[in-house]
Amino acid sequence: MSKNLSQTDAALNWLSQFEGPDKSAAITLLDGITWISDVEFESTLRSQIAMLCNSIEGPTALYVEREVRKVKNGIQRFYKQNKKPKTAYGAALQMTESLSNVDQEVGSEGKISTIATQINRENKRKIYLHPTIKQIKEYKIENFIILTDTIGSGSQTRKFVQSFWEVATIKSLKSFKRLSFHVVAYAATKEGLKNVESHPAKPKVHYQLPCPTLHSVFCKEQRVQVESLCKKYYLKDKTYGPFGYENGGVLLAYSHGIPNNAPTILHRKSKKRVWPLFVNRAIGDQKFELNIGKKQINFTQSFIKNGQLQILTSKWIDRASRDAKEFVLVITSLNKAPRTISAVSERTQVKISDVENLLNLAKQCCWVSDNMRLTDAGLMLIKKIKEKKKLEKVVTWNVNLLYYPKSLRVSF
Repeated sequence: MSKNLSQTDAALNWLSQFEGPDKSAAITLLDGITWISDVEFESTLRSQIAMLCNSIEGPTALYVEREVRKVKNGIQRFYKQNKKPKTAYGAALQMTESLSNVDQEVGSEGKISTIATQINRENKRKIYLHPTIKQIKEYKIENFIILTDTIGSGSQTRKFVQSFWEVATIKSLKSFKRLSFHVVAYAATKEGLKNVESHPAKPKVHYQLPCPTLHSVFCKEQRVQVESLCKKYYLKDKTYGPFGYENGGVLLAYSHGIPNNAPTILHRKSKKRVWPLFVNRAIGDQKFELNIGKKQINFTQSFIKNGQLQILTSKWIDRASRDAKEFVLVITSLNKAPRTISAVSERTQVKISDVENLLNLAKQCCWVSDNMRLTDAGLMLIKKIKEKKKLEKVVTWNVNLLYYPKSLRVSF
């Protein structure tokens, strides 16, 4: 049985610093964080790249997003460039590089670089990892894929894309419609998507989870309590607000660390000598106590947020499988707008690909209409699930809803 984040040894020690309502709010904050294991993270990125590469023709360039240097005239170019004529040459920027000679720390790009290297080794004829300009021309590469973990504010991803845009050759290829930009991420916020996709390079963002934040995870009462906690212990910082970098309030934790736009109380010094749970945003030994496989969903939190308290009190909930709970969570979330795939995913924290599979199943069973509303049969199903009497034949199928391609299945 996997633990909640608040039940780990380190979290219990951290929580001991608080008392009364503050402690209750701190527990709510921790249990609102979505935990992503190494297995879940890698399999999801691999699956997305596989589906994307199978949908486009020709070889593809794969790049690992990282921080780029600021230079006198703006952003560091991704490739070197001659002055006259302005033609690119040479190698791409390295996948990992410290921008400071004092601090040699490598961020999430270290973990992502390992995944990208493995994908490249398995698909040498299809994917080129940080290719040189010569390779781009020689192999006629017309698709650039940028790999990252989270798009929060979108500012770093946008700067990374701008680094390509500073190269005249790249801009020229795009203007002649001989180049397309794609960004593959595990999670993304609405604001981040808008920021990245509005870049002149017109990158298309592919992601699996609408990034959970203080505003999307909690109901109003919980959010007020958690925000008050974050503000109460916030130690003024030039870079970070009480809810993290650019006050993102992201509630997501990977095995390789938490984003810098997570609430500051979790990873930086606070008032009243409260020390952070994730020192320098590192997860530490907690990852060995948490689920190591598929992403877990806090069904109690999700059903409450979607106004489905009756389902939590029904006898069905105790014996239902994970797939059945996800299915019911998804179709009951259709009781309010918007009813898009991404909106349902955000409300339920079920991954986008899983939401698509579950809704297709619901449509086949005539429980959901084509315009994403519950049919009479669907409403009757939910009514039966909410009944407290013992149910015999409600959502008892056993189906593998997830599909992660093990290879790109590209014919050479």
